Amino acid sequence: MRSEAISQEFGITEERAREIIGSETRRALLRRWQAWVWLLVMLGAAAALYVWQPGNAPGAVVIGGGALLVWYQIGRYFADPAVRVAARATSPIHDGRTPHA
Repeated sequence: MRSEAISQEFGITEERAREIIGSETRRALLRRWQAWVWLLVMLGAAAALYVWQPGNAPGAVVIGGGALLVWYQIGRYFADPAVRVAARATSPIHDGRTPHA
């Protein structure tokens, strides 16, 4: 899901597409339990590695950083349908309707 593709598909500006993607991704990250489970489990694993094996601190940092990156991608995945609905609602091409309506 790229802002350029959403912009071209729905006839909105790239700036508006970025705003929609950002807000819907944020909403998906905060509301979906799957994203929270992933983040808590992986950050817990990184913290456990750091506490029980302090010599592996760089590995714990890599696991924690990777957990955050994947958490964001999970949010993007779950936000995709909502992004399309929001873009369609603001689109001058579709006039707030689905293309088949």
